[in-house]
Amino acid sequence: MLPPHLLALLGPEPFLETLCPEAPPSASRVLRIQSATPSALAGSPSVRSSGPLALVRGGLLYAVDALDAAHALFQDDESPLASYWHGMMHRREGDFANAQYWFRLASPILAPLDLLDFHPETFTRRCAAARSRPDFRELPALLEAQRYEWETLLQFSLQAALE
Repeated sequence: MLPPHLLALLGPEPFLETLCPEAPPSASRVLRIQSATPSALAGSPSVRSSGPLALVRGGLLYAVDALDAAHALFQDDESPLASYWHGMMHRREGDFANAQYWFRLASPILAPLDLLDFHPETFTRRCAAARSRPDFRELPALLEAQRYEWETLLQFSLQAALE
């Protein structure tokens, strides 16, 4: 479960409802996330690391389909954690080969993330198959897995910003 301060930044509207969004994001949601102060993003006035906090902002933008804005934040950080976010963002864009590249760069972060039996490269192949077949039966399961991955990474990024 996400902390209430992050849910408040996302607002009451649904998010992460598609694997590869096609509609433009809500400008008001994007502005709310982009204008959030560091303490509002962290839910605490004591931020120890601004790099992971920028990834939290990028993760929120990712969730509301503002992929270009998220991409700008992810590509400015060369850490394995940012590489994972970068791979997720390219997967949602439908650039599956590029996503695989970024997941390979993220490999050092996979064990500390503790994503149980989640494998981003396998998930990316499943998303590619879903995009090419609109009647793909696992779509609800893929959306659930996407949310699980996003929430786990967002919480990990937030913790890294506060440590």
